[in-house]
Amino acid sequence: MWKLLLIVSLFFLPSTLLAKTVENLYEVAVPVFSQSRQERKSANVAAFSELLIRITGRQNVIKEEKGKALLKKTNSYIRSFRYESIEPRPSVLDETADADALQEGENGAEVDIKKVVKEPEATQALVVSFDEKAVKNKLWKLQLPVWGATRPNTLVWLVVQHDEQRSLINESENSNFTYQLTKHAKKRGLPVMFPKLDLIDQAQINVTDVWGDFDDPILAASERYSTEAILSTRIFKTTEGGWRSRWSVRQGVDVTNWRVENTDLDGLIAEGMSVLAENLAERYAHVSTGGNTDAMLIYISDVKNISDYQRLERYLNSLSTIKKAMLSQIRGEELVYELLLRSDQKALTQAISLGKTLLSNADPLAMELTDNRLSYRLVP
Repeated sequence: MWKLLLIVSLFFLPSTLLAKTVENLYEVAVPVFSQSRQERKSANVAAFSELLIRITGRQNVIKEEKGKALLKKTNSYIRSFRYESIEPRPSVLDETADADALQEGENGAEVDIKKVVKEPEATQALVVSFDEKAVKNKLWKLQLPVWGATRPNTLVWLVVQHDEQRSLINESENSNFTYQLTKHAKKRGLPVMFPKLDLIDQAQINVTDVWGDFDDPILAASERYSTEAILSTRIFKTTEGGWRSRWSVRQGVDVTNWRVENTDLDGLIAEGMSVLAENLAERYAHVSTGGNTDAMLIYISDVKNISDYQRLERYLNSLSTIKKAMLSQIRGEELVYELLLRSDQKALTQAISLGKTLLSNADPLAMELTDNRLSYRLVP
């Protein structure tokens, strides 16, 4: 009966998710306490700092000379701004610091006032929209990496140890852990998702598998979600009141591991997601070659009407690795473009592989293509 249920359920799996196009990538929200000119000026710089980290994929870019020079001209890249109310944080799972401190007070011990008195939280945010074209062109010119809007989707297997109990976090979990992780993923422009932990998942993976970071069950359970990256994480609170964690990201056969310790949960997750972003950016963010790359041809079939043509044009122009795409030939339902690249062919094929717009042709003629010619078909 269990096997039958599992087989039947497989027919109702969601469609392949693959990479995602991050919306509003060049828009950053910064919490503020007022709408004063002075605070807006500081918030603009903070927003541009976050954007530079998000687009380059490098946490230290704002500490480098090139980044510092860019920050001095923040206003040159602002397109518009607005104020929005900040929604109250959801009820959380792990608000233990206050309870611990109050218990110490009841027992006659000295109370750590920092644990009890919280800093006031902003109720509004300054939302700054930056000029995408201007920012990208400047980064290319400075030989800094640029990471496009189409980014690898990451599945997150997260185990939290709380009150001596370990639990796997699912997509509907309303906890401080999912809140913080999603918040910092958004800051870095990372699409993330949590597993359903339904009957199908439960048949393949459990808390011990993720806590022990065992390859086979993690890979097997992740297959249905079809994401480019798989993140497995365990987080627990120490007896001293701090936090410790272990992180692993799998991309195909490549596995990267790291550990993070922090006295603050928000800081711990921020650092963990920062390492993840830098790891992904090493593969997908690319530095301009200075425009010296030779032109190459790309053959794209199944372009059947004007709507297909317009969608293809928008897509090619959206790829940050392409400096210019020029229509060279029309051969029935196949279009031939001459491409001038900002980086190399590998960067282009990686960028295309992330999306669901073009698929590589599998016909025998593809084996005869030269190094500066690619063949794809347009996905309906």
